[in-house]
Amino acid sequence: PINPAGAFDYAHAPQQFHLTFTSDVHLQAGDLTITGPTGIVPASNFAFTYDPATFTATWRVTGLPRNQLPDGNYHAAMNAAAVTDAAGNALAANLSVDFFALTADANHDRSVDFDDLVKLAQNYNTSGKTWIQGDFSGDGNVDFDDLVLLAQRYNIRLAEPAAAAAGLPISSSLRFNPSAAPMRTVGCVLSQPVTPTT
Repeated sequence: PINPAGAFDYAHAPQQFHLTFTSDVHLQAGDLTITGPTGIVPASNFAFTYDPATFTATWRVTGLPRNQLPDGNYHAAMNAAAVTDAAGNALAANLSVDFFALTADANHDRSVDFDDLVKLAQNYNTSGKTWIQGDFSGDGNVDFDDLVLLAQRYNIRLAEPAAAAAGLPISSSLRFNPSAAPMRTVGCVLSQPVTPTT
């Protein structure tokens, strides 16, 4: 099944959004629109790449503090007609994915609390660490900078979005409408970020 939580890799430095298709497709950076708490995130804040070997499109956050999205709820959308396969077949339905960003939320549970402080404390003054181990600044170190980021948000809980925007149900696969010949099924899965060991 498609996993919407896996689409946004909050723990990666820089943060990134993935879409992995089951076959080769044609798409451009602007085909995906990400809307956040202040409106549409400018395209200039994403570096786009597409790997034809793995059919994976990646939008890496750039030009923002720590190369991370600001705290808040986000909605990613892609118009069905924007993406086509080699035969020119378009997606059968629009893509719609909700996700969130919250700095210092080590366990990604929408809250910055004692559990996150424990992760930071366990790795304080060490290097070669990840977000899940308390490196919230993305520099590989767990230090005072990360403690400040956590302290600024301590006891903050990010509310769930009021309702998911209309679009393709996350449990559905993405299929292409045939423009000719027998229907060719092409799916899209959202990649799950690897969780580092603690």
